Amino acid sequence: MWPWEHVVIGYLAYSAATHLWRRAPPRADETALVAFASLLPDLIDKPLAWSLQVVSSGYGPAHSIFVVLPAIAALSAYWRTTGRPWRAVSFATGYLLHVPGDVILQATDGTVDPAVFLWPVVAFEPSGESSGFLTESTDRISEFLTGLFAGDVSTYMAIQLGLLAVAVLVWLYDGAPVLRESFDWTTRRLWNRQ
Repeated sequence: MWPWEHVVIGYLAYSAATHLWRRAPPRADETALVAFASLLPDLIDKPLAWSLQVVSSGYGPAHSIFVVLPAIAALSAYWRTTGRPWRAVSFATGYLLHVPGDVILQATDGTVDPAVFLWPVVAFEPSGESSGFLTESTDRISEFLTGLFAGDVSTYMAIQLGLLAVAVLVWLYDGAPVLRESFDWTTRRLWNRQ
């Protein structure tokens, strides 16, 4: 999945959770945390594979249920003891939805490789040489944008864009968390200078 797809899915799920149980939109810190947690497995495993060649593919320890579940349990326990249980929920939502998102994407191609979530018990075969994290990332994004601007919009790409539009509308409905707080903070600082 693309990074923005992980963030969109994590945010939509977390927003729904806060509206259902708390009857309020997500707060800025929770929104930032769910976005970060949604990206964290790739921020760890892709550089490990593409730049450092520590794992054979972009799916390694940070995607593994053997690492993910204990890490989430430890962080959740910490945030509960510090009186911030919704931070635990936001982090867990983002992180836990990342791997199923990758598996569902594979399933659309007709294959599901358990190596996505069972590292090190099951590992991917080495995929050959990589040109590094930044080059791999920019090449893949460039390929996506080229197809988009050429009007070569597949059904999958149309679904991506539709889901992104829904997420933006929900985020605006929620009061644009993070952006709103950043704007408020900047405005207060400017007014306090005068």
